[in-house]
Amino acid sequence: MSAIFRVSPFSAIQARGYHLLRPASLGRLVTFIPKAISLHLADWVLNSCLKEQLEEGVFDYLQGRLLLVEITDAKVAVLLGAQDSRLRCEKVLSPKDIVESVKSDATLSLDTLSAVGLMQQEVDPDTLFFQRKLRIQGDTELAHQVKNTLDTLPPETIPSLIRQMMSKYSSRMNEPD
Repeated sequence: MSAIFRVSPFSAIQARGYHLLRPASLGRLVTFIPKAISLHLADWVLNSCLKEQLEEGVFDYLQGRLLLVEITDAKVAVLLGAQDSRLRCEKVLSPKDIVESVKSDATLSLDTLSAVGLMQQEVDPDTLFFQRKLRIQGDTELAHQVKNTLDTLPPETIPSLIRQMMSKYSSRMNEPD
């Protein structure tokens, strides 16, 4: 029997699918989606997941401020703010948009796996900072407030399905090619 029949017919499709999970591919996908849809979806996800914290005023320090969160290896960034006890995604930026002219009060920059680890609370933000995997620019007090807030969020803030997806993503991306 030839080798072609010993390989699952889905292997090629599965391999291609994993390629689509690479940070650069995800970044292209995110910036390919029409901006209005990206903004609305990001607003909905943030405000749904963080509803309790928003009602408690945990993010009040962001009122009237802008935070740029850059995922460096995906070459994508989001500009976040807060208004009337709601988080707002002001912009989703692609590489051509991420330029010095983007005005934010503070910037947090990290790679995809570090972001996933941070959201899953598998890694401490201070550890990422001291390993130079989390970079802070601009208003360091604001950036540290955000960093510390993320560190104290209860794990169940992120829905179980999303936590499971992030875990599988992280496992797959940590596998050798």
